[in-house]
Amino acid sequence: MAALVLYDDTLTIKDEIRYFGGKKWTGATVLFWLNKWLVIIYYTFSLATGFEISDAMRGPREVVIDIGCIDVHHMGT
Repeated sequence: MAALVLYDDTLTIKDEIRYFGGKKWTGATVLFWLNKWLVIIYYTFSLATGFEISDAMRGPREVVIDIGCIDVHHMGT
């Protein structure tokens, strides 16, 4: 997914600069560029580090509680 988003952003940057460049900045323009660059930064960081913002991709975690001589194991999601 990250590679596809970055590829699309690379292909469309010329058109976006042509349509938005040199024009008066409005709230919509700021939101558009902010959204575009935050997505680029996030996916670049994600590809470079393997960072996942969601735990949905990870397997269950094991929780171990040690109470004296009794060990309680719980497999959580």
